[in-house]
Amino acid sequence: MHLATHDFTQVGYFGVAYGMFAAGIQALWHVVVAFESLLIFWNERGETATSAAWTERLLAWLTVAAMSGVIAVIFIGDVAVAWLLGPEFLPAASSFVPLAIAFLAVAMSSVGRLQTLVADRPGVSATAAGIELAPFWTTGALLAVGAGSVGACLAVLAGATMNAVYLAWALRRERPYSHRPAVFAALLGLPVLPLAWFSGSWPLELALLIAALGAYAALLLGTRVVTIAELTGRTLKTP
Repeated sequence: MHLATHDFTQVGYFGVAYGMFAAGIQALWHVVVAFESLLIFWNERGETATSAAWTERLLAWLTVAAMSGVIAVIFIGDVAVAWLLGPEFLPAASSFVPLAIAFLAVAMSSVGRLQTLVADRPGVSATAAGIELAPFWTTGALLAVGAGSVGACLAVLAGATMNAVYLAWALRRERPYSHRPAVFAALLGLPVLPLAWFSGSWPLELALLIAALGAYAALLLGTRVVTIAELTGRTLKTP
């Protein structure tokens, strides 16, 4: 960032935004990798259908959580940054939008990384990591010159998206589960985003966020991407 922009202010904005993004990724991976032993257990018992069901629902739920984060950042990102970091960091709020979308891609790719562990495909995981880094190191500087911290965050988004797409493609034969519920869960979040145009004072933005998340939940339940039985833990088999 500094070599590209020679602007320590932009370096600071990117550092704050990416630091929170990286912390979120670490927390997400701890959740995902906790399922490794369970999936291996099912596979070794020959119950691949059960393993696939768990993986598919894990992917869908991670996508729901990540899409909820995207909605939250779009609706109250500026308010949250001002409260948590101080008003001087308010310009950094725009950097959180591409990183929130990148986190959505990471949520999807994390299940692919989990599958590389379960299926013992370390080469796929290593290649995916290289693909994720390539856009940042090739286009990140150019984007940073043009758009500062936001440009660098767009490069992160490009890398995360390419990583997710590659893992889905590379594991298509070892992948007995479907990405459709997760993709549908992400798409269902789009109709509530126009509510952000009515933002104003922070109480209004908070109220709009609650309404948007409520509408998103209603869409998920109405289309049965998420079910009441699933919420109460009555659908998936456990050991």
